[in-house]
Amino acid sequence: MGTFDRALSRIGIEPPERVFCGWAGLSLASLSAAAFALFNASETLFLKRVGVAYLPWVLLASSGLLVMTTGLTSRLLATADRPRMLPRALLGLAALLLASWVLLKTWHAPAVFGAFVLVARQLLALGLLVIWLALGDLVTGRRAKRLFAPLAAGITIGGIVGSFGSDPVARQLGFEGLVLVCAALLVGSALAARRLPAAAPHRPEGGLGARSAPPGPAIGSERISTRRIWQESPLFRLLVGSMLCGGVLSPVL
Repeated sequence: MGTFDRALSRIGIEPPERVFCGWAGLSLASLSAAAFALFNASETLFLKRVGVAYLPWVLLASSGLLVMTTGLTSRLLATADRPRMLPRALLGLAALLLASWVLLKTWHAPAVFGAFVLVARQLLALGLLVIWLALGDLVTGRRAKRLFAPLAAGITIGGIVGSFGSDPVARQLGFEGLVLVCAALLVGSALAARRLPAAAPHRPEGGLGARSAPPGPAIGSERISTRRIWQESPLFRLLVGSMLCGGVLSPVL
């Protein structure tokens, strides 16, 4: 076993899972690189063309919009074939970027730069939501505990590449060219995501926890309301409070 193989085994990625993790990591890294590059580009354009005084209001509108879009996306994906829908969702985000590119090329109004900030801030949250939901359907719970932490490194790597790469790309191609590069990255993320179902590890894991669960009602056969989860789950209330505080702090920072 080589050094690379030993390193992968140490972080919990076994040989049957390496192709799957490669495609999943590539999809996450491409999405993250596009999103972080767009964060830089959209806010820079807004500050130059509109001004800093209006940025807090745009960020507030972005947070409100994100609540609606993530809620709607979760509802749409609740009963869908999530691995099959994943490439389509990423291509839909790429198409949204192309529409933004057309507006930036043809209409230089403050509203366009504000809308560009809104679009840029939707990409990462919505893209990660659909990717993680699809990955959760493709691996067992035991595998997810091992694989999701190393896979999250793809988000960090993509964020670094997107943050540092946005400036030289924008200098060479302009902000409009950067948008096209980010759309291409989203297409690449969709192509990588398309390979995930075929690459998913099928060999069952051994051990007591891998035994078949007793038969029960099918997942999704009973709708559970958000109100019921709020009333019955202290963990859910704690997570909502934590996410709310982080969401308030992030735009300030």
